[in-house]
Amino acid sequence: MINRKAVKYVSIYSLLFFYAVFSSNQIFAHKTFDQAYAQIFNYNLSQARQTLQHPFNLSHDKALKIYLLSLTDLVELLVSEDITKYEIWKEIAALREKQLEDLNYTHKQYYQAELALHRAFVKLRFREEWAAALQLNKAYRLIKKHQSDYPDHIPQLKTIGILNLIIGMVPEQYNWALQLIGMEGDIDHGLNCIAKFSQTQHDQVSEANWLMIMGSWLTSKNKTKALLQLETLHESYSSSPLLELLLAMLQSKMHQAPTLLSDFEAKRDSDVIIPYIFYIMGQTYFQGGFYHKAINAYTQFINLYKGSTHIKDAHYKVGLCYWFLRNKTKMLNHFATAKKNGNTYHEADKHAARQLEALQLPHLMLTKIRYATDGGFFETAAKLFTQINIDSLNKIDLAHFHYRKARFHHLQHHNTTALSYYKKTIEKAPMNAYFGANACLQLAYIYMDLGDKVSANFYLKKVRTYQGYEYENSIKSKAKLAQNKIKSNK
Repeated sequence: MINRKAVKYVSIYSLLFFYAVFSSNQIFAHKTFDQAYAQIFNYNLSQARQTLQHPFNLSHDKALKIYLLSLTDLVELLVSEDITKYEIWKEIAALREKQLEDLNYTHKQYYQAELALHRAFVKLRFREEWAAALQLNKAYRLIKKHQSDYPDHIPQLKTIGILNLIIGMVPEQYNWALQLIGMEGDIDHGLNCIAKFSQTQHDQVSEANWLMIMGSWLTSKNKTKALLQLETLHESYSSSPLLELLLAMLQSKMHQAPTLLSDFEAKRDSDVIIPYIFYIMGQTYFQGGFYHKAINAYTQFINLYKGSTHIKDAHYKVGLCYWFLRNKTKMLNHFATAKKNGNTYHEADKHAARQLEALQLPHLMLTKIRYATDGGFFETAAKLFTQINIDSLNKIDLAHFHYRKARFHHLQHHNTTALSYYKKTIEKAPMNAYFGANACLQLAYIYMDLGDKVSANFYLKKVRTYQGYEYENSIKSKAKLAQNKIKSNK
């Protein structure tokens, strides 16, 4: 059984969102399909559904119509997390599955595999992990059978590639679950399949290129190239709110909040609004110290979003804003609201819940430094460091201070200094502190860049010695990917 812990190492929003956006950017001979794809890509989902009401006679066209309607639902549910629409979707998805089953079409199994993959992703989004695992297994078996029957069918390479990426990224401690249901995957094979797809399927080159970006982003510690490629593609598709959101998500993860800040300030009004963009805006303003703007953006997200993911974190961050603004009453009110709302599925919400249960607030300056550094506001972080009296820090806060110094220097490529502070972190941090485990991982990354595989492996193995800390699955899955990379480069 693949439970929540087994699948949450993947950034669900990033992975599924990548797949949905890329799959909606294809070009087909039939103008109706081409129009529907464009509408999905631009998040005009009602228009896409209306376009797909066009009658089709050929089995291939009927299969593609079913696939596109399923893709439309996938995009909507991943972006909105609307539980009401999810309940309606359950019956519709079953009907589409039957419609596809009734078709007499050579490559029916290919589309059945794709629809099973859609259902797996939706189930993951709504925390039905066992049902998602069953659908993933179904997609795996269908595409294996189709590949055996039709080895030269090019489009299936995309499906095979995606499945290998997903399965190949499962942490080692959950391999038994994959073996139990008979699935195996290899990240390199997945990337090779997508690369081959991009070279041979000329009418879908753009989609394949985007899938390669996805693979590079999810499996590589050096994400700069993938981000640059996505920024280049964004220039050609700047009107897509989906792509705009995706780019903002990646820029945020790449510590480029100052760039995002400029984009948000210059952003024009749009007829299509995706509520999640307000969460990223709130995070960006929060990291930059613009607390009133952060409160406004987080509040818009809370009011507009239909789902529960990131709601707890948004309320918590509003509370932190009021803490930083020295308004204790509003801080406590929003902390109380955060405790009662949202879920704890995403790492950000788990962190918020853990902090809300703590008996005391974290160190104020270290908290400000953390978010300023994560966002890439390095000048702000540098000033904040000067306001800390090291002698006044307790043992854990001192370890955290060294870790924040390490991150501050590492993100600016001051690797020699970062090495020193990471090692100090490891010396001081308790074995249940995430910053101790992540210090080991980051040291391994630096040694990998230096070509020192022995030291890299030493610190990757040391990651395993830490237990019961925040972000544990994420850190351990990254360590596994790094070890696989070292092995593949031998």
